[in-house]
Amino acid sequence: MKRLLIWALILSTISLSAQQDGRNKRGPEDRGMRMIKDLSAEEAATLKTKRMTLDLDLTENQKNKIYQIHLKNAEDRKARFAEMQKKREAGEKGKQGNQGDTYQKLNERLDKQIAHKKEMKQILDEDQFKRWERGAKRAQHKKIKSKKRSKRSRR
Repeated sequence: MKRLLIWALILSTISLSAQQDGRNKRGPEDRGMRMIKDLSAEEAATLKTKRMTLDLDLTENQKNKIYQIHLKNAEDRKARFAEMQKKREAGEKGKQGNQGDTYQKLNERLDKQIAHKKEMKQILDEDQFKRWERGAKRAQHKKIKSKKRSKRSRR
């Protein structure tokens, strides 16, 4: 009886520690994205452009154009983040907007994505654009999966 109790205790301890490890682990992509948030807009744009250069074998002209796009996006992201920080400090974070606000934000985000895709299509050749699109879809899929995982771990 004593041995059975000891084994049960050991097994329950192992299973509890295994469950906790899965919740706290994050992949290298998450660490990289957290690091990019801390960088200046120029640094983030440079890193993203270099990553794309490695993936798509960009020419100098393509690199310069894509750098400008990444720089503009990074500056917009920093401005939105600063705005969110101000709202958070003012205590407005918890307030829900009306349905029209949500629709408007989603619509604006989709318009930006469409414009970004058109810009990339003009800069990249057909093969590069297909590879870029595949990579973007994979990244979106990973993002959705990680959100689902984080929601489950909160329960």
